[in-house]
Amino acid sequence: RTTEALKRFQEEALDVVRLEPSRIGALHLLANSVHPASVHRVVSEGTVLESVGEQGNWFEVVIPGGSQPRRTTGFIAKTRVEVISGTAPAGGASQTARPETPRGGRSSQTRPQPRPGAATPTVRIFGEAGYGRFAARQTFDAVLGSPGGPWFGGGVMYQRRSGLFVQGGVEHFGATGERVFVLDGAVYPLGIADTVSLTPVMAGVGFRSRAGRRLSAYVGAGAGVYLLRETSEFADPADNVKQTNGAYRGFAGVEFPLARHVAAALEVQYTTVPDALTGNTADAFDEHDLGGAQVKVKLLFGR
Repeated sequence: RTTEALKRFQEEALDVVRLEPSRIGALHLLANSVHPASVHRVVSEGTVLESVGEQGNWFEVVIPGGSQPRRTTGFIAKTRVEVISGTAPAGGASQTARPETPRGGRSSQTRPQPRPGAATPTVRIFGEAGYGRFAARQTFDAVLGSPGGPWFGGGVMYQRRSGLFVQGGVEHFGATGERVFVLDGAVYPLGIADTVSLTPVMAGVGFRSRAGRRLSAYVGAGAGVYLLRETSEFADPADNVKQTNGAYRGFAGVEFPLARHVAAALEVQYTTVPDALTGNTADAFDEHDLGGAQVKVKLLFGR
């Protein structure tokens, strides 16, 4: 077709409707809407076309690349393009046409891609077991017969591939000894069973980085509370201890994989719980910090 359609369009003073092919890949402009097999030109996705009219399910468009004043027109199916500006020609052309769905059921629209280098957060759960030695070594040795003992716990970790992570967990220590009386540094057992229970609830933040082909090293700090319970046989309820104290912690460790989504870690930590211990034994040894050092093994599940 020649410039007659374009002249008619200019005389009727219609708005130019700008169209953009709505599917990925090459599209065909036809010389005649009645005979779709006659291909006039091939245009690529993203080409902007000017519509000058319509016939049924077809837009009549100016074929790009022509020279002035002889610009020719062709036809393109309405379902292959979408209107991006201007007023659609008379006849109620659809303003936006959905792209066709190719074989396989997936839309041919370009899906948004993740930002390069964007970190994908993951969640991991862990269990842990280890040995802890109290800062109040003499006090616990006098009451429990040992300055430390086994600890157990578990928690959850939220981790980014950048290496930053946050975690929270609950731990427990429990042992039974006997009440004592301390005078001038001498310890006198009273023969009354005394059960000590410690339950730390802690949260922390840290950073992990590669330390080799299979090893990762990490370091962090955290805070939380220590729940202390101490009960004795035949004791008046007022004589039992039930208190909560603030705690602060630093930790570091190395991690290595065991299997797919399973890893182990060896961790050392130190916790301070200032001014938590009172009473005859703690005052006699001038030990009031309920914290101490721990060495633990962790088993982690997750990516």
